[in-house]
Amino acid sequence: MINVYSEQKKNVILVDSESSYTTVGLIENGRLSELYSESLAERQTSGNIYRGRVMNVVDGLQSAFVDIGESRTGFWHISESLESKTELADEQMPKDILAREGDYVMVQAIKEGTDLKGPKLSSNISIPGHYVVYLYNLDFIGVSGKITSEPLRARLTDLLSSLAPKGRGFIARTNCLTASDEEIIQEAKFLIKAGERIQQKWDRTDGVALIHNEGNILYRTIRDMLSDKVEAVICNNEQMTEDIRQMIDLFCPYFKGNVDYYDREEDIYDYFGIGNDITEIHSPRVELESGGFLVI
Repeated sequence: MINVYSEQKKNVILVDSESSYTTVGLIENGRLSELYSESLAERQTSGNIYRGRVMNVVDGLQSAFVDIGESRTGFWHISESLESKTELADEQMPKDILAREGDYVMVQAIKEGTDLKGPKLSSNISIPGHYVVYLYNLDFIGVSGKITSEPLRARLTDLLSSLAPKGRGFIARTNCLTASDEEIIQEAKFLIKAGERIQQKWDRTDGVALIHNEGNILYRTIRDMLSDKVEAVICNNEQMTEDIRQMIDLFCPYFKGNVDYYDREEDIYDYFGIGNDITEIHSPRVELESGGFLVI
């Protein structure tokens, strides 16, 4: 049963589970600020890590086409090779893809494919968390540009440098603004373990294979949306609500808000007063405060 609130909360994540799709909305200060939807029939590739096989190297394009087990081969450009992302890129960057036809390479999908072309790939493997991004094969420590305090940037750089295994790195995300050192350390250790599991799966896998699934919309919601400002996560599917609780216990034990099952007959978005906001999002006509409008 959903909790009976003395007043509706102003900062919540709503999860609307239907038979064929799941929609997630983030409400901030009582207004819809983000909305994502995922069909149960869709297979997202972005963020997934593969053991891919190089099918063709195109020297003129400084790129290669890689079989990752999808309907279309992925596209791997020299700009997404390891050396091009280092601070010494101008001196170290190779002129051609450092792989030959038939080689197996660890690649990550960084952009979804289309009906006409496969996903865009990178050999820079990153595993994102709530506070930090773990750079699995890149020796680099960085801090989000949105963190402008120099003392905090220096503290985060020192902390992440002490945590990163040899040859690995981290990038501090904006959520570090409100995180304690212990929370960052806990997550960093979890991501390092995740990287070890990916390497183990690579080592025992033959042929082309998916070796790390970025997860469904629920996993990405918990990872990217949850913050200390969120008062509750509310879902209209009882089993999914329990799944969310388990994910939060595992990935975000710091979260102090509620995780509630919504079992009212009224549509969850209408109950929280954002049904019209969603309708407006899908409307080609956008009303302006001046009295005019745009048609998109």
